[in-house]
Amino acid sequence: MAGNIIEMGNNKYRLRYSQGFSNNGKRKYVSETVYATSRRDAEKKMAELISRVEGGCTYSASKTTLNEFSKKWLETYVKPNLSPTTYQSYNEKLDKHILPYLGSKRLDKIKPLDIDNLYNMLSTKLTNRKDVNGNFKPLSPASIHRVHEIISSMFSTAYRWNLVPYNPCTKVTKPKYKRTKMTCYDEETSKRLINKLLETAPLKYKCFVILAILGGFRRGEIVGLHWDDIDFKNKKITINRSVYYLGHKGINEKATKTDSSNRTVVISGICFDLLKQWRVEQSKMRLALGDKWHGVENIFTTDNGKIMNPSTGPKWFSEFLKKNGFPHIRFHDLRHTFATLLISYNVDVKTVSHKLGHASPTTTMNFYVHDLESTDKASAELLENILIKNIGF
Repeated sequence: MAGNIIEMGNNKYRLRYSQGFSNNGKRKYVSETVYATSRRDAEKKMAELISRVEGGCTYSASKTTLNEFSKKWLETYVKPNLSPTTYQSYNEKLDKHILPYLGSKRLDKIKPLDIDNLYNMLSTKLTNRKDVNGNFKPLSPASIHRVHEIISSMFSTAYRWNLVPYNPCTKVTKPKYKRTKMTCYDEETSKRLINKLLETAPLKYKCFVILAILGGFRRGEIVGLHWDDIDFKNKKITINRSVYYLGHKGINEKATKTDSSNRTVVISGICFDLLKQWRVEQSKMRLALGDKWHGVENIFTTDNGKIMNPSTGPKWFSEFLKKNGFPHIRFHDLRHTFATLLISYNVDVKTVSHKLGHASPTTTMNFYVHDLESTDKASAELLENILIKNIGF
């Protein structure tokens, strides 16, 4: 068999396999120390090593722990490639749910069983949230699934960096969870909501909520709007940034979620009528405060001109629903309402996808499959009524 096997005693063997020559003409080796019950068992492990090497699946064994690797992964992979809020979320979940249990283990020694045991333990871990009976609730299946995504991403990166021989998450039982069912208003409730908004809501919040229900925008995208993003002449709005709140770093702007989130869309005239009124009112506030106005160009600001916290509008919306007897939905559900109503009126998926800023129509179809199925059925019945209604069988 190619390669060298050196017996070291106590069932320990040193495996050494040549990878050819380096640029300076010196032979390159891959070495690995393993435990084997016999010489034949060591030969099997040598065969496995050769298979990995020839398949480009080599790694440099080290004493790096998951604690140490997680810091490098966050700074080298997560921070440059993902959003600041995702970075913070990953960091928090690592500190709370992953590193206390696996952090001290060597990266290349973490096995599928270790990860399965972690998921089982997390399923019984109590949070500070209480159920209707006042008992503390365990960590939700969605949170455990998110932990799985983080660990899997870490090991996928470690594998690409040749730090582990494989990703152990590919061999674990993936935590099951049910995606939260989307809630939205039907047409009649949406009409009542808009009427009540126009009758009673402060002008700023009229604009904020109407942009969500008639434009399908995310809350961060609405707060990220500047006045020069509004084309009053052609009734178009350009979305190219979003606002987020990040703990001690406060409120910041960032580029939108994906390239497809950068979009220019046509929206209804009432949005522009309200925005014109709000621009006049905001200008009066600006003039009244003079030098005390903070000077940002955002449409949605605090009373002294600072960027509004993206959670302010949704909090106001929740209180508005409660005060006026509307069924509770999240502010983000207005986006689902927007999409569902368009689909129910047979607007094509590609158009809906563009307005939502989805990466592709497939994403839209995955989110709104049930609405599409009902529309598909209605369209089939429509064609039957047109072509076959008066034909007897």
